[in-house]
Amino acid sequence: MSKKTFKNLLLVIIYVLMLIIVGKIFKVWSQITLLEAEGSFPSITHPHFTRYIVMLPIIYVSKLANIQENTVFTGFVAIAICVTAYFGSRFASLLVYKNLKNWPDLFGYYFAIFSILSFFMNGRFSIALLGVSIIIYGQVIHLVIRNSPVLLSFIYLCIGAFLASVSSGSFMIAIMVILMFLIYILVHKLPKISSRDIKLWFMFMLPGFGLSYYGMILFKKNLSFFDGSVFLMLEHGYGNIFYDSFLLVIINILILFSLIVFVGVIYYLFNGANKYQRGPFLVIIFLTISTLLVGIFGWFALAIGIIVVATMMHVILLKIHSKKFFKIDT
Repeated sequence: MSKKTFKNLLLVIIYVLMLIIVGKIFKVWSQITLLEAEGSFPSITHPHFTRYIVMLPIIYVSKLANIQENTVFTGFVAIAICVTAYFGSRFASLLVYKNLKNWPDLFGYYFAIFSILSFFMNGRFSIALLGVSIIIYGQVIHLVIRNSPVLLSFIYLCIGAFLASVSSGSFMIAIMVILMFLIYILVHKLPKISSRDIKLWFMFMLPGFGLSYYGMILFKKNLSFFDGSVFLMLEHGYGNIFYDSFLLVIINILILFSLIVFVGVIYYLFNGANKYQRGPFLVIIFLTISTLLVGIFGWFALAIGIIVVATMMHVILLKIHSKKFFKIDT
């Protein structure tokens, strides 16, 4: 075992011990427990169908091992934090070291961030964060690694969207980010479209219809929860700035942060980054736009977007600091 692997493993062990020492338990949320209490498997048109499927392994393991569901779910969340840090470090390795081999050098940093944040999150947030991170990584490898299998990107997008469906907000972000990404890869090389991009489009057509359909189910469910009023939905996110002067100040800060992100990204898109490095920058733009739009209706979605965008911006700052913009060949 290498020294880097040992250090990363030690960090994971410390995290698990901290969870035990402080007694941190991630609880299965009420939507799932109510479905369990009903004793019937939800239909595919049920607004919580995919959430229930995501949680099904936890339910089965809990019953088979005779362990409380919350305990099993806590273990699942700990794994999700590790995997999120893994994808974050691989993203950083691509941009900073121009390969995927150096991700262990950065894993500890991202794991420390996500593990600390997990003590202030609920379990569902951690899973949604993982889902969005997987989608981002799937897009980046398609744009950056020219010989990356199209099927691999397709799998990442599908798994990420599936996990992000644990929350309406994160699922809407997932749909919007994927849609903007697919539109971009279709039009940015017009009239010559690469065969890789065409393959990904055809692969994603059927799942895309399914995601759109499920997105409409979730939207209708949320709309009915707020008595059919879009304006009442605004109170669930930063849209309620129209009713609260304090939140207006907060949102102005968020808008300023977003403007800084956009200015920085656009600057490096056209000054210094070559066409292989523009991919990660464009993904940040897609995510920022999606977060700001969906965040109007939910703080949950806004928080996820800010965390992922901030992480990706840190990677870009690392790259800028290295003063080396090079063509990525992996």
